[in-house]
Amino acid sequence: RYYFLYQIQKPNLKRLVTIDLSINKLIKFEPDTFKSLISLKILRSSNNYLNFLHINFLNIETNSKKVELLNLNFNSLKIIKNDTFKSLNNLNSLSLEFNQIQILEADSFKELFNLEKLN
Repeated sequence: RYYFLYQIQKPNLKRLVTIDLSINKLIKFEPDTFKSLISLKILRSSNNYLNFLHINFLNIETNSKKVELLNLNFNSLKIIKNDTFKSLNNLNSLSLEFNQIQILEADSFKELFNLEKLN
């Protein structure tokens, strides 16, 4: 039997370092979904139905500098806006393969100074 997540409630897991939300039926992340995950380094959310990411969607000013890996492969993303990945200064791996990206704004990756891998 399979269980799928359709929506994420705001977790209060301050020590969580890795979260894998892959292979669910997520459509979007609400702006404050990850706000309390102050130790988050790895977020995997591939194979969902994400079609939009809010500007600065992780919204974790205190820990956004810690996030190193973000996997959003196999979703339905169409637009990547300038501030989508804002303040992810430590991000070194960003995977966006197999989406439906039609618009990639000019400064989408502007603040990703440590980015080493972009798929």
